[in-house]
Amino acid sequence: VVQPSEVIFGKRVLIERGSFRPVTNVTLDMLARAQRQLEQDNPGSGEERVILMEMTLNNLMSAQTIDHQEFLERVDLLGALGQTVMISNYTRFDGVTGYLRKATQNWIGMVMGVPTLSEIFDEKYYADLPGGILQGLGALFQGHVRLLIYPTKDSADGPLSTADTIAVPDRQKKLYEYLRENGSIEPIREFDEAQLHITPGEVLRKLQAGDVSWREMVPPQ
Repeated sequence: VVQPSEVIFGKRVLIERGSFRPVTNVTLDMLARAQRQLEQDNPGSGEERVILMEMTLNNLMSAQTIDHQEFLERVDLLGALGQTVMISNYTRFDGVTGYLRKATQNWIGMVMGVPTLSEIFDEKYYADLPGGILQGLGALFQGHVRLLIYPTKDSADGPLSTADTIAVPDRQKKLYEYLRENGSIEPIREFDEAQLHITPGEVLRKLQAGDVSWREMVPPQ
């Protein structure tokens, strides 16, 4: 357990939010591909980059009640994978940006899949803000912030959904196009298409049902 300033003060940060219930091969592939793309586009830029796996007690996409012991066991699992874990209480992504900005004014990258990106452009999550979604997105992209988007498939033979094919509400399309064109939202170019349909929920169902095929969907550790 450390103070955030000890880890991220003045540094570049690459962060992946999730429930990690459990960690899947896709979870780690998203992070690895994002790191590789950043290094390809900006050689030598990773020297001061900190990698964080962030879990929130208020999940953006789940109404599930948190079991604190099980939550901490997931933290231990991420630690066993050699990851630095950040635990927050932020529902929205702009809360994460604001928190990180207290310790660094450097570059922040956020790795996520297409479903999470869709949620970010859902106005209902900003109903408590006077400026609504514009205020929320303004806070999210304060400073140099980039969303790195990993493609998704609903099924093994389903269509590919990417940052360029995502369906955002009509009222948000111009805003989305602006963020996409200025590089604030960037597709992850390389990915393992054979595993895109794997989700933590599917792995958890297989595990609980005694279907041993879940073992092929998670890291050996």
